[in-house]
Amino acid sequence: MVTDEEKRKERLFSEEKGVEWESSASDFHHENLVTLVIFGFQSEEYMVSYIRRVMEAATNLEEVFLYHRLACRKCLDNSRKQPFKFPWTKRQRLSVKKRITDGIDSFAIIHFPTTAGLRSDHVAKKNYP
Repeated sequence: MVTDEEKRKERLFSEEKGVEWESSASDFHHENLVTLVIFGFQSEEYMVSYIRRVMEAATNLEEVFLYHRLACRKCLDNSRKQPFKFPWTKRQRLSVKKRITDGIDSFAIIHFPTTAGLRSDHVAKKNYP
């Protein structure tokens, strides 16, 4: 991080404005979302918190499908060089489920399907731009 004021101006860095984001309305509920499908899931905090927010808002959510990244064989070979935090073991998956559902009143079932077990109704979602 560049802290020198002259270098910051020279490189056109913006100044810290102290903007604070407000969270969305806590009383918002979505009643139409029944299934949540995420491709490229990682057990990073930003993804876990996103799923938690969706589960809190979607009152009729029944299932959550968290897929590893989907790619062709060539892309998978290249992507293995980059670290990817997908929960592979049963213990990791239980830990992620606990992090997601802790303190949330939701009956949604969380699935970690393999790409080989890609459901036909999820194929269209995968191909959607």
